[in-house]
Amino acid sequence: MKYLQETTLWLFICFGALVLGATVFQMIVLVPMMSQDLPASLLAFNQNGVKPAIFWTSPLLAAGFLFGIVTAVLHWRTARRAWLLAAILLVIFAAIFDVVYCLPRLGKMGFLLDGAPAINDTAQLARVAREWIRADFLRFWALILPAFLCSLRALSIPPQSR
Repeated sequence: MKYLQETTLWLFICFGALVLGATVFQMIVLVPMMSQDLPASLLAFNQNGVKPAIFWTSPLLAAGFLFGIVTAVLHWRTARRAWLLAAILLVIFAAIFDVVYCLPRLGKMGFLLDGAPAINDTAQLARVAREWIRADFLRFWALILPAFLCSLRALSIPPQSR
């Protein structure tokens, strides 16, 4: 059981690191490229062959979420429980925020429709892009990074039972 506990925790942390790294790459490389001269840069970005939908709609994200739930269940009676629950709750809030707020804006920007923005008005397209950039920044600093740090904190606690 201990081996399974440690393995699922490590897998959860690895998936968290993947999401964290992808988000940092998006914030440092992709967002400046697509937002330098809104809306023209956004329209050009949609035509460059980069497919953000692969990241935002990947089934791997669900696998990481599943590892988190299994990890929390397996560590329910250990000292790691509180930190793992905090990490899982933050991941759940991030997923809800993505579905309710981020994904609709990505769809309007054309990131989920093979480069075809759903908005023809360039001023509105620029506004939606700015909303998504702010929301993604908030999602990273308030949900993704704290969830990852909570999972690392759980790893630092010896797994003995309470």
